[in-house]
Amino acid sequence: MAGKEQEAARDAKAPATRTVRVRTEVAAVGKSFDYLVPPGWDHDVRVGTRVRVPLHGRSVRGWVVDADVSASEGVELLALKSWLGWGPPEGVVALADWAAWRWAGPASFFLHAASPETVVRTLPRAPVAGALPVAGAGGVAFGLDPAGPATMVRRPPSADPIDLVLEEVGDHLTSLRSGSVAGVVLAGCVDRLDLAEKVVLLREAVRVTASGGSVVVLASDQEAWDRALAPPARDLLPGRPFHPETWMLLLERAGARAVEWHRPERGSVHAVVAEVER
Repeated sequence: MAGKEQEAARDAKAPATRTVRVRTEVAAVGKSFDYLVPPGWDHDVRVGTRVRVPLHGRSVRGWVVDADVSASEGVELLALKSWLGWGPPEGVVALADWAAWRWAGPASFFLHAASPETVVRTLPRAPVAGALPVAGAGGVAFGLDPAGPATMVRRPPSADPIDLVLEEVGDHLTSLRSGSVAGVVLAGCVDRLDLAEKVVLLREAVRVTASGGSVVVLASDQEAWDRALAPPARDLLPGRPFHPETWMLLLERAGARAVEWHRPERGSVHAVVAEVER
């Protein structure tokens, strides 16, 4: 025990290159405090990261709410004690502050509701839909994940049919000629887009797809999404998945035809498939 205390004391006094601001889980303490990131850490420390910090002789959990704080001269700061993994994204941290102001409650309540119950050390990649058979031979099919900058491109026939095009998905679709691809698959974090962004994305996907091609939306199951979150998180987090029937309606409004809903045999991802006719 003494060895751990000595190690913590050394970390607290060791020089650090970064200062972060932390809001603790102590509801009665509304103030945020500045801490040093230990120089030996190789953890990813960003807004929303969950950490353990010393506070008035106690060890408490908290969330990084500012990852780039200017150190105050003459103030000796303590170091973070431990890294507790991924927490809510930066936008949700800001939302928690607004919710605390709106309902005159502690921000830690909302941050806790938006945090996982266990330590999450890594995040999985969004599912890649570029290899789905959405087009015939000789065409070009795009599997798009709106959450990130990578666009999967399929150019059959080829020994390695998948290339990466590093572009913003919306910009890439806009740059394509009408009817120039054989199919588009929207997967991954499409649920996180707001309604206006979903409408624009579907319209562009239908526009660039050639007659006879397909547009596929892989959508998360609403009930599975609800079960995975506490009630406050369900109410406050953006991006509740659309029901497949809603996707069907939006695809039809975007000009697609023969829209079908394929329920999952296992898992919690629905496929809404539409044909494009010119």
